[in-house]
Amino acid sequence: EKAKEWGEMGVLKMEIVQLRSQAQKLTSKLGAIVYETLVEKGEATVSKDSALIRDTLLQIETLEKQIDDKEAQFKTKGGKEDDLKDD
Repeated sequence: EKAKEWGEMGVLKMEIVQLRSQAQKLTSKLGAIVYETLVEKGEATVSKDSALIRDTLLQIETLEKQIDDKEAQFKTKGGKEDDLKDD
């Protein structure tokens, strides 16, 4: 039974790491979009109403919710916050 719980916790931890990585990539993409808008296109401002920015923000928000859910599941199974910190 303990081995099963550890296995489930291991899977959750891996899923959390993967989701965090996806969120980090999207955050980098968002920065690139903002840079391109301000510098390369020479626009004075950026808006979250821009389709590309809005879609990217929505994807990040969705991933953050998934991360929160997985972290809650991890803790419910006995995992500790420190176990989820980046190494």
